[in-house]
Amino acid sequence: MTIYKREYQAFHDAKQRCNNPKHKRYADWGGRGIQVEFNSFQEFLDCLGPRPNGLSLDRIENDANYRVGNVRWSTRSQQQLNKRVKGVRQVKSKGLITETWQSYVHIDGKFHQLYTGPSYDEAVQAREIKMKELNETTKK
Repeated sequence: MTIYKREYQAFHDAKQRCNNPKHKRYADWGGRGIQVEFNSFQEFLDCLGPRPNGLSLDRIENDANYRVGNVRWSTRSQQQLNKRVKGVRQVKSKGLITETWQSYVHIDGKFHQLYTGPSYDEAVQAREIKMKELNETTKK
């Protein structure tokens, strides 16, 4: 019988981040509505297989749940490229994630909304344009 200690730890840690409001990183997972959709560790293991050395659990689509088709074992470099963009978020309504994206900045302690709409790419672009403008202003 093979023991899947590292795989079980990854499964357990994902469940804690998503389900335990006392977890130090809950806000980044469960607080954003991310859930673990696997009904059991066996289902999780059947989906991913054994964890290769040097890899860790990652969601392919960062704003989607841990589920079949959206999880993989990946390198640290892959995970760094898969981070959320600061200042861009999916809008929630009554605790549920909507199809609307928002980009924003805080300037002198004030919130400035840059984009609200259906396109993640346009939200990111609006944020990048504003950050470039702010960087140019501070250089003068």
